[in-house]
Amino acid sequence: MAFGQLTNRNSLRDIVACLSANRNKLHHMGIRGGVSLNNLSNANMNRDWRIYAEFAQVLINTALFPKFISYILLPLVNMWCHYVWSQP
Repeated sequence: MAFGQLTNRNSLRDIVACLSANRNKLHHMGIRGGVSLNNLSNANMNRDWRIYAEFAQVLINTALFPKFISYILLPLVNMWCHYVWSQP
């Protein structure tokens, strides 16, 4: 499922098609057996969705933190410094 998210796949069939096209490279990703729609759907049903939600939140925070610094924090610090230094 992580492969599907990282490669922007839209459906389980799309994931299976992409993985099947690279069948000889699956062992590099830690996939030992064949990939089928049934296997992916069973894994999707049995796996807890909160694991992926927490991981996604970590990735979102990692991506947004530099923007927070450059667009919000630095302008606030600049305004504060300007205010402090402009006082008599």
